[in-house]
Amino acid sequence: PALAERLADFAPASRPPIVLVMGAKGVGKSTCCRWFANALFSSAGEACFLETDLGQPELTTPGLVSLHRLRRPLLHGAPTVQHDHGKVAGFFAGGVTPATHPLLYIRCVRAAFEAYLELGQGRADGRPPPLVVNTHGWVTGFGLELVQAILGIVGAQLVIRIRSGVAAEDAASDSGPSSSGSPTKRKRNMLARSGPLAQGLLDAACAPAPGMPA
Repeated sequence: PALAERLADFAPASRPPIVLVMGAKGVGKSTCCRWFANALFSSAGEACFLETDLGQPELTTPGLVSLHRLRRPLLHGAPTVQHDHGKVAGFFAGGVTPATHPLLYIRCVRAAFEAYLELGQGRADGRPPPLVVNTHGWVTGFGLELVQAILGIVGAQLVIRIRSGVAAEDAASDSGPSSSGSPTKRKRNMLARSGPLAQGLLDAACAPAPGMPA
Protein backbone atom coordinates (compact mmCIF):
# COMPACT_ATOMS: atom_id res chain seq x y z
CA PRO A 1 0.00 0.00 0.00
CA ALA A 2 2.86 2.43 0.71
CA LEU A 3 4.04 2.05 -2.88
CA ALA A 4 0.53 2.69 -4.17
CA GLU A 5 0.31 5.87 -2.10
CA ARG A 6 3.69 6.99 -3.40
CA LEU A 7 2.52 6.38 -6.97
CA ALA A 8 -0.51 8.55 -6.30
CA ASP A 9 1.82 11.35 -5.19
CA PHE A 10 3.62 11.25 -8.56
CA ALA A 11 0.42 11.29 -10.63
CA PRO A 12 -0.47 14.73 -12.04
CA ALA A 13 -3.40 16.45 -10.38
CA SER A 14 -5.48 15.96 -13.52
CA ARG A 15 -4.71 12.23 -13.91
CA PRO A 16 -5.21 9.19 -11.68
CA PRO A 17 -2.40 6.73 -10.85
CA ILE A 18 -2.01 4.23 -13.71
CA VAL A 19 0.19 1.11 -13.59
CA LEU A 20 0.94 -1.07 -16.63
CA VAL A 21 2.35 -4.57 -16.12
CA MET A 22 4.09 -6.46 -18.92
CA GLY A 23 6.05 -9.67 -19.29
CA ALA A 24 6.13 -13.00 -21.11
CA LYS A 25 3.86 -15.88 -20.16
CA GLY A 26 4.59 -17.58 -16.86
CA VAL A 27 6.64 -14.82 -15.23
CA GLY A 28 4.04 -13.73 -12.66
CA LYS A 29 2.14 -10.93 -14.41
CA SER A 30 -1.16 -11.99 -12.87
CA THR A 31 0.26 -11.96 -9.35
CA CYS A 32 1.84 -8.55 -9.93
CA CYS A 33 -1.39 -7.12 -11.36
CA ARG A 34 -3.41 -8.42 -8.43
CA TRP A 35 -0.93 -6.98 -5.94
CA PHE A 36 -1.07 -3.52 -7.48
CA ALA A 37 -4.85 -3.66 -7.91
CA ASN A 38 -5.30 -4.62 -4.26
CA ALA A 39 -2.77 -2.02 -3.08
CA LEU A 40 -4.49 0.75 -5.04
CA PHE A 41 -7.89 -0.47 -3.87
CA SER A 42 -6.69 -0.42 -0.26
CA SER A 43 -5.14 3.03 -0.65
CA ALA A 44 -7.88 4.77 -2.63
CA GLY A 45 -10.90 2.69 -1.65
CA GLU A 46 -11.54 1.87 -5.30
CA ALA A 47 -9.63 0.80 -8.41
CA CYS A 48 -10.14 -0.22 -12.03
CA PHE A 49 -8.61 -3.04 -14.06
CA LEU A 50 -8.04 -2.80 -17.81
CA GLU A 51 -7.66 -6.27 -19.31
CA THR A 52 -5.80 -6.33 -22.63
CA ASP A 53 -4.52 -9.93 -22.50
CA LEU A 54 -6.77 -11.72 -24.99
CA GLY A 55 -5.39 -15.22 -24.47
CA GLN A 56 -5.11 -15.45 -20.68
CA PRO A 57 -7.35 -12.73 -19.22
CA GLU A 58 -7.60 -12.23 -15.49
CA LEU A 59 -11.22 -11.11 -15.21
CA THR A 60 -13.03 -11.78 -18.45
CA THR A 61 -13.63 -14.14 -21.38
CA PRO A 62 -10.74 -14.79 -23.80
CA GLY A 63 -10.87 -12.56 -26.87
CA LEU A 64 -12.17 -9.50 -25.04
CA VAL A 65 -10.54 -6.21 -24.10
CA SER A 66 -12.45 -5.21 -21.00
CA LEU A 67 -12.60 -2.61 -18.24
CA HIS A 68 -13.62 -3.59 -14.72
CA ARG A 69 -14.41 -1.53 -11.65
CA LEU A 70 -13.26 -3.53 -8.67
CA ARG A 71 -15.87 -4.08 -5.99
CA ARG A 72 -13.51 -5.89 -3.62
CA PRO A 73 -9.87 -7.01 -3.54
CA LEU A 74 -8.80 -9.67 -6.05
CA LEU A 75 -8.41 -13.11 -4.50
CA HIS A 76 -5.22 -14.97 -5.34
CA GLY A 77 -5.90 -18.24 -7.10
CA ALA A 78 -9.66 -17.70 -7.33
CA PRO A 79 -11.35 -18.55 -10.65
CA THR A 80 -12.52 -15.64 -12.76
CA VAL A 81 -16.18 -16.34 -12.01
CA GLN A 82 -15.53 -15.85 -8.30
CA HIS A 83 -14.18 -12.33 -8.71
CA ASP A 84 -17.59 -10.80 -9.45
CA HIS A 85 -16.18 -7.41 -10.39
CA GLY A 86 -18.32 -5.06 -12.41
CA LYS A 87 -17.52 -4.96 -16.11
CA VAL A 88 -17.79 -1.36 -17.27
CA ALA A 89 -17.01 -2.09 -20.93
CA GLY A 90 -15.98 -5.02 -23.10
CA PHE A 91 -14.98 -5.25 -26.77
CA PHE A 92 -14.35 -8.37 -28.87
CA ALA A 93 -10.96 -8.08 -30.58
CA GLY A 94 -11.56 -10.75 -33.21
CA GLY A 95 -9.53 -13.58 -31.67
CA VAL A 96 -7.51 -14.74 -28.70
CA THR A 97 -4.28 -13.13 -29.91
CA PRO A 98 -3.72 -9.50 -30.96
CA ALA A 99 -1.83 -10.80 -33.99
CA THR A 100 -5.13 -11.75 -35.62
CA HIS A 101 -6.50 -8.22 -35.98
CA PRO A 102 -3.95 -5.79 -34.48
CA LEU A 103 -5.72 -2.59 -35.55
CA LEU A 104 -9.06 -3.80 -34.17
CA TYR A 105 -7.24 -4.79 -30.99
CA ILE A 106 -5.78 -1.31 -30.50
CA ARG A 107 -9.16 0.27 -31.27
CA CYS A 108 -10.67 -1.92 -28.55
CA VAL A 109 -8.01 -0.82 -26.07
CA ARG A 110 -8.63 2.81 -26.94
CA ALA A 111 -12.41 2.42 -26.59
CA ALA A 112 -12.06 0.69 -23.22
CA PHE A 113 -9.70 3.40 -21.96
CA GLU A 114 -12.11 6.11 -23.06
CA ALA A 115 -14.82 4.31 -21.08
CA TYR A 116 -12.43 4.43 -18.13
CA LEU A 117 -11.90 8.19 -18.49
CA GLU A 118 -15.67 8.69 -18.50
CA LEU A 119 -15.78 7.30 -14.96
CA GLY A 120 -14.29 10.61 -13.82
CA GLN A 121 -17.38 12.54 -14.87
CA GLY A 122 -19.39 13.79 -11.92
CA ARG A 123 -16.62 13.14 -9.40
CA ALA A 124 -15.37 15.99 -7.23
CA ASP A 125 -11.80 15.81 -8.56
CA GLY A 126 -12.85 14.86 -12.10
CA ARG A 127 -10.54 11.84 -12.05
CA PRO A 128 -11.51 8.19 -12.48
CA PRO A 129 -10.24 5.61 -9.94
CA PRO A 130 -6.64 4.35 -10.08
CA LEU A 131 -6.01 1.87 -12.89
CA VAL A 132 -4.01 -1.32 -13.41
CA VAL A 133 -3.42 -2.44 -17.01
CA ASN A 134 -2.71 -6.11 -17.71
CA THR A 135 -0.99 -6.73 -21.05
CA HIS A 136 -0.46 -9.79 -23.25
CA GLY A 137 2.54 -12.11 -22.96
CA TRP A 138 3.90 -11.35 -26.45
CA VAL A 139 6.78 -8.99 -25.66
CA THR A 140 9.10 -9.36 -28.65
CA GLY A 141 8.98 -7.90 -32.15
CA PHE A 142 5.52 -6.76 -33.18
CA GLY A 143 4.14 -7.85 -29.80
CA LEU A 144 6.34 -5.27 -28.09
CA GLU A 145 5.15 -2.65 -30.59
CA LEU A 146 1.59 -3.42 -29.52
CA VAL A 147 2.53 -2.90 -25.87
CA GLN A 148 4.09 0.42 -26.90
CA ALA A 149 0.82 1.38 -28.54
CA ILE A 150 -1.12 0.49 -25.39
CA LEU A 151 1.29 2.55 -23.30
CA GLY A 152 0.77 5.46 -25.69
CA ILE A 153 -2.98 5.24 -25.10
CA VAL A 154 -3.05 4.90 -21.31
CA GLY A 155 -0.01 7.04 -20.41
CA ALA A 156 0.94 4.95 -17.36
CA GLN A 157 3.15 6.63 -14.76
CA LEU A 158 4.64 3.27 -13.78
CA VAL A 159 5.49 0.42 -16.18
CA ILE A 160 6.54 -2.85 -14.59
CA ARG A 161 8.36 -5.28 -16.88
CA ILE A 162 8.83 -8.73 -15.37
CA ARG A 163 11.45 -11.06 -16.78
CA SER A 164 12.01 -14.70 -15.90
CA GLY A 165 14.60 -14.98 -13.15
CA VAL A 166 14.94 -11.19 -12.88
CA ALA A 167 13.41 -8.93 -10.26
CA ALA A 168 10.54 -6.71 -11.36
CA GLU A 169 11.69 -3.38 -12.71
CA ASP A 170 10.29 -0.02 -13.69
CA ALA A 171 10.53 -0.33 -17.46
CA ALA A 172 9.86 3.35 -18.02
CA SER A 173 12.81 4.61 -15.98
CA ASP A 174 16.29 5.66 -17.06
CA SER A 175 19.41 3.75 -16.12
CA GLY A 176 21.28 5.25 -13.21
CA PRO A 177 24.97 6.09 -12.74
CA SER A 178 27.58 3.33 -12.56
CA SER A 179 28.62 1.82 -9.23
CA SER A 180 31.82 3.88 -9.33
CA GLY A 181 29.79 7.05 -9.32
CA SER A 182 31.07 8.20 -12.69
CA PRO A 183 28.39 9.44 -15.06
CA THR A 184 27.14 6.97 -17.63
CA LYS A 185 25.14 7.49 -20.76
CA ARG A 186 21.51 7.51 -19.72
CA LYS A 187 19.36 5.25 -21.82
CA ARG A 188 15.65 5.37 -22.27
CA ASN A 189 14.03 1.97 -22.12
CA MET A 190 12.71 0.67 -25.43
CA LEU A 191 9.17 1.20 -24.14
CA ALA A 192 9.75 4.93 -23.96
CA ARG A 193 10.05 5.07 -27.74
CA SER A 194 7.14 4.25 -29.96
CA GLY A 195 8.27 2.36 -33.07
CA PRO A 196 6.84 2.97 -36.56
CA LEU A 197 4.37 0.09 -36.36
CA ALA A 198 3.08 1.18 -32.96
CA GLN A 199 2.81 4.79 -34.10
CA GLY A 200 0.94 3.71 -37.22
CA LEU A 201 -1.52 1.73 -35.12
CA LEU A 202 -2.03 4.68 -32.79
CA ASP A 203 -2.67 7.02 -35.72
CA ALA A 204 -5.12 4.58 -37.28
CA ALA A 205 -6.85 3.97 -33.95
CA CYS A 206 -7.52 7.69 -33.61
CA ALA A 207 -9.63 7.59 -36.77
CA PRO A 208 -13.37 6.98 -36.21
CA ALA A 209 -14.54 3.41 -36.75
CA PRO A 210 -18.05 1.93 -36.92
CA GLY A 211 -19.19 0.83 -33.49
CA MET A 212 -16.26 2.47 -31.74
CA PRO A 213 -15.90 5.88 -30.07
CA ALA A 214 -14.49 8.51 -32.44
